[in-house]
Amino acid sequence: MFVSGDCFRDNGLRSFIEINGIHGKCDVTGKETMVIDTVDVSDSFDSFFSSFKQSDEGSPLNKFIQDEWNVFCPDYVDIILEGLLKERSLGWEKDTLVAYSDSILDEVKKWSSIKRELVEEYRFMTGVKYDLDVYKHIFDAHIIDISAGTMFYRSRLNEKGCQTPFKEEEMGAPPRENAFAGRANPEGIPFLYLCSNPETTFYEIRVVFLDRVSTGVFTNKDRIKIVDFTQTKSPFDLFADFDVRENIVAELVMKQLMSDLSRPMRRDDSKLEYIPTQFICEFIKFSTDADGIAFNSSLSSGINYVMFNPKSFDCLKVDSYSVDKVEVKATSVMIS
Repeated sequence: MFVSGDCFRDNGLRSFIEINGIHGKCDVTGKETMVIDTVDVSDSFDSFFSSFKQSDEGSPLNKFIQDEWNVFCPDYVDIILEGLLKERSLGWEKDTLVAYSDSILDEVKKWSSIKRELVEEYRFMTGVKYDLDVYKHIFDAHIIDISAGTMFYRSRLNEKGCQTPFKEEEMGAPPRENAFAGRANPEGIPFLYLCSNPETTFYEIRVVFLDRVSTGVFTNKDRIKIVDFTQTKSPFDLFADFDVRENIVAELVMKQLMSDLSRPMRRDDSKLEYIPTQFICEFIKFSTDADGIAFNSSLSSGINYVMFNPKSFDCLKVDSYSVDKVEVKATSVMIS
């Protein structure tokens, strides 16, 4: 079956066809364009389908693939799936109920075991029991560059409603003796927490009505690298070192880690809950050449950044804000 880039939403497949395709007629769209024969990439599709298993508790294959990975153009999902399944002789139909295979789930569950051991059993030696090289490969694959001069934001609540904002030199990371344990940093090791816009900083510091806030505008002096948890990479990154199945595991692990990084802490939560994410940041800092991480804020639509070297950033100015409105939404909880 000859297919073209128009058949797919997946950027990895589209890029591969653009670079390696030949001019011909797409069997799906009927257009004359750059195409590939799916037989020529059978290893990748074999690896893709081996990541799933039939399950009465699963979802239809066509829906599961699109919901999880958005591989195909919606107009052509069923046509392409039928062709690929026929090539593989799996005995599946496009609406066969599937879920992730046991081997995929076992790989993803390892992070849950690591988290439990970090909190309950081992604090510094967990890595001895696990192959953390896999995590290093995952993080290396998600490193992106950020140009010098990019703008970031950080807010502090003014003391006792004081109208005078903090000075530029007071807006950075706290000194080592005042660096309390946070979501990313262990106690005594200051990291710089930044956001992609001022509004996100207000949510992150939990402002309330009539608070006065100082918001520093920061910029990085030089080009930096960060591990970006906000973007899901294509499982069909056919130029990568991993095969499709390994890419799926990597992205599912990244989703787990981002969920933990983004999870808001409640007032009565123990600081022990921070230990797994502190471990991840320390591991990234130690084993990669990244200067920080980025992850989605669970409190707003912005992005949070954690920078390992606060001295790499300058506070250009400080703006002053007064909180004149706070919206609170509550969801009823069923008590059994």
